[in-house]
Amino acid sequence: MLCFGVAWFLAAVSSKKLGAFKSLFLFQLVGIPFFVFLIPFASFNFSINSLYGVLALGLYEALIMMVIFHATEIGTVSVVGPIIDSYGLFALPLGILFLNEQITLFKTLAAFLIFIGVVLLSLNTYKKSLNVHKGVLPALIGAFGTAIYFIFVGVLARQVGWFINALVIRIGISIVLFFVLIFRKTDFKKLFSNNIWKILIPAALLDVIGFSLFNVSVLQSKISYATVIISAQSFIIVLLSWWFLKERLKIYQIIGLFAVVLGLVILSL
Repeated sequence: MLCFGVAWFLAAVSSKKLGAFKSLFLFQLVGIPFFVFLIPFASFNFSINSLYGVLALGLYEALIMMVIFHATEIGTVSVVGPIIDSYGLFALPLGILFLNEQITLFKTLAAFLIFIGVVLLSLNTYKKSLNVHKGVLPALIGAFGTAIYFIFVGVLARQVGWFINALVIRIGISIVLFFVLIFRKTDFKKLFSNNIWKILIPAALLDVIGFSLFNVSVLQSKISYATVIISAQSFIIVLLSWWFLKERLKIYQIIGLFAVVLGLVILSL
């Protein structure tokens, strides 16, 4: 959660300079070479056929990311943001239905607290008028699609190992975004000459570490629990925005911070 939060905070900073799709493409692409340093910790036990499923999951996640970006473009961020960040709550019933995970009432309460905290952290009430219809449908699709994505990440990690899973998914996402940028007639020479590497390189490194650790964690714990914890990355993003970007925290965001912390403590018991 910590690595994810810092990584996506830095990625958000870079997206303001490059645009969402260009930043996301470089963010994913730059992370691939870092897997070389993780090889000594990896185990390899997979078949070629299983790699197709992992690659397909990477392609799928790239499409979900585009749906999410579409939701933020056409909708009000203060409305669609909390919906998108609620994917952790969708993961619980998916884990019960498809993975036969046993979820206790105590753990369900913890997940609900994290969900409430994430919603409060994601809210933005600076804008007076809200259109609750625009962007809500793609935001719901994005949240549900993200929950499905993390469930399958966990399932495939148990089949092919955490290293191959994390690496091939990243390659799949990069491939889709590469063709999206070609379709948008992107000047790649200009793109790679941008002076944002001091932001993107640490962001990509932390994301590789964070996603790899998530893959490792689902080998030993319930996938739905791990997904709920990952969804609390907005906790880190809000704190970093407050500290480095001097963004003011409102009362409901402070309440959200406490709700996330309390939920994480209960979930770890």
